[in-house]
Amino acid sequence: MGGAIESRGWPAPNGRVPGVEMTAGRSAVPEAAPGDDGSYPLHASASGKVILAELSDDRVAEVLPRKLESYTPLTLTRRDVLLQELH
Repeated sequence: MGGAIESRGWPAPNGRVPGVEMTAGRSAVPEAAPGDDGSYPLHASASGKVILAELSDDRVAEVLPRKLESYTPLTLTRRDVLLQELH
């Protein structure tokens, strides 16, 4: 599936994925998390992690920003932990 993901232009070169839906609730990502364009960080969104899981570790390293920002107390900000979760 990694080829299909790449052929659709995902992941975006800025390490973000287009937002699809916003949900409110106690555990929801704060509204400040999406970028000005309505996108979410790949490492901090379920849809982003689905995309990352289909990529090689080298490609994941290429598309993610150098520093993985934290958006909630549960956001993974360590690359090694993120890669472990993706596999």
